[in-house]
Amino acid sequence: MDGAVGALPRIVFTPKRELRHNGASDLKEAFAIAMRQAGTEAAATKLTKRLGKPNWVENGQKRVWVVGDAQQCQRLILNGDGSVDLDGAPRSAWTMLSTFARQNICSGQVERERHD
Repeated sequence: MDGAVGALPRIVFTPKRELRHNGASDLKEAFAIAMRQAGTEAAATKLTKRLGKPNWVENGQKRVWVVGDAQQCQRLILNGDGSVDLDGAPRSAWTMLSTFARQNICSGQVERERHD
């Protein structure tokens, strides 16, 4: 494969048994709390206290909490620079990571496409 593979994020998933069951309202409330924090670590501490461990962490910096049902998900994202995003998407939504890989934005799973 080409050099584009090196751009793939290193993803660490939290085991399902260690995740809390949150709802969309929990994410919205946590988003408001995180927006008032002065720094990434302060926001991470508040979010973890409020929501539990993130569903996954990308490259040791980007933390992602996800809630939803079989059709839709909502995500609260704490970026490494301290910015916080709240968005929603269908469970079938993917984002391209490279020419040969994509990531499901609700599950975090990375799928490599085969080009024989």
